[in-house]
Amino acid sequence: MGKKGSHTTLQEVVETNSGLSADELINPKSTEPTEIQNLSKAAIRLLKAINGREEITIFGDYDADGITSSLILKKLIEELGGNPNVMLPKRFSEGYGLSLKAVDKINEGLLITVDNGIAANEAIDAVR
Repeated sequence: MGKKGSHTTLQEVVETNSGLSADELINPKSTEPTEIQNLSKAAIRLLKAINGREEITIFGDYDADGITSSLILKKLIEELGGNPNVMLPKRFSEGYGLSLKAVDKINEGLLITVDNGIAANEAIDAVR
């Protein structure tokens, strides 16, 4: 690995910035999968909503990963037979993330937040 700024390949940049070799990045030593808490419950709830023809709302955000993840989830739900709505806040008039204002626009059904929502306690409580 070279000094920062003296790289000639992408591999050197990644290795320098991550502190890992290319082999360590491609073949991590950990054999334990990282488990997302309650992921099975969430999957079961989503399938119940799809099979029950419930309204499903995906609430993303307006940045690149929020829009992309909202679209990926929308396509997945459609492939499974659902018909989800996607809501993305307007950056300047609605702010960032799930808000009480946004929650008021959701009629019923299942709400899934994508790339946000972890700190939106007040809005999540209102949805419940």
